[in-house]
Amino acid sequence: MEAVFRDQESSRVLHLQCDSCKKSVALRAGGKWWPLQESLHCGDSYRSSFKEVATFGERLLLHVLNRIIFKEVEHDSGTPALFLPIPADEQAKLIWCNGEVVGFYTLKPRGKLYQGAFGESYAMPIVDLMFIRKKFRQQGYGAKVIEDLAFMFPNQNFGFSHPVSPSLYIVLLRYLQMHPEMHDHIWVTTYTGDEGHRQNIWLLLRHLVRKKEILS
Repeated sequence: MEAVFRDQESSRVLHLQCDSCKKSVALRAGGKWWPLQESLHCGDSYRSSFKEVATFGERLLLHVLNRIIFKEVEHDSGTPALFLPIPADEQAKLIWCNGEVVGFYTLKPRGKLYQGAFGESYAMPIVDLMFIRKKFRQQGYGAKVIEDLAFMFPNQNFGFSHPVSPSLYIVLLRYLQMHPEMHDHIWVTTYTGDEGHRQNIWLLLRHLVRKKEILS
C-alpha cells in the first residue's frame, strides 16, 4: 500500500504485485482493481493533448506513471534518481497521444512558497519532474513540453530543476538553436531559482558544446 500524495497518508492505494517479477500489475482505487495497462488509456481514443491534472482520477494516473511505470517498469539501473510521491496540490500536466498517456510534467509556479524555507518563494515557474514513457521517446515530446511552457509564459523566464538529463539538454539545445528569442528566458535552477540559484541554459549549453560534452 502506498500514498498517492506525498503529504497525505490517508490517500493510500493498494498495489497488486506479480509473485515472480515483484512488479505492480494492478492497483485498487474507488472500490475496484485497475489493471496497469488499462489505467494508461482513456475512453477517448482521439485525445492527443496536454491536459492539466484536475481530478482525483488524473492524480491517480500521475501516481501510476510516477511510482509504478517510472519506478518499477522503466527505471534504468544506472540512473540513481527516483521521484518521490507528488504533493496533492502540485500543478501538473498529463501528455496524451491517441487516448494513451505519454507522460507528465510537474510545475512549481512563480510565487509559491518553497517547502522548508521561511518566506522564500519560487522566482519563476520551474519544471520539477518530467517523465516520458520509453515507447514515446524520440518523438518530439520533450520539445512539445518546452513549447507548452513558452505558450503559457510568453516573454517570461521559466526553468528546469537541477539535475537536467543529458537527453533533455540535447532537446533544449535544438529548441534554442531554432528559437534565439528564447535564449534569455530558459534556466536550470536549484532551490527557488532566484539570483545565485539559476544558470542560463543557452550559455551553459554553449559551454558544454565547446568542451564537446554535448553534441551540437
